[in-house]
Amino acid sequence: MALEAAGDGSAGSGRRSSRLAARCALLLLPVAAAAVTLALPPDRPRLFGIPLFYVLHFAVCLLSAAVTALLRRLSRASAEPLEPRSVER
Repeated sequence: MALEAAGDGSAGSGRRSSRLAARCALLLLPVAAAAVTLALPPDRPRLFGIPLFYVLHFAVCLLSAAVTALLRRLSRASAEPLEPRSVER
């Protein structure tokens, strides 16, 4: 999948590039959340007896899966339908 906006000068090319930038910014959300968990000490504080470090890592995994699913759904919804290719023999 190519991540480039249509540069043909049409009115929709600016809108398409801003949507692409917003989607790429969503990908930074799990990365930033993982960086926050690295700043925590691995043993303290605790949540229900489990170190918060591990709880937040699990939450980052769920967040990453949710963002990936959302972006896949958005990209599939905005993709133009492909025409079937003819197979030459």
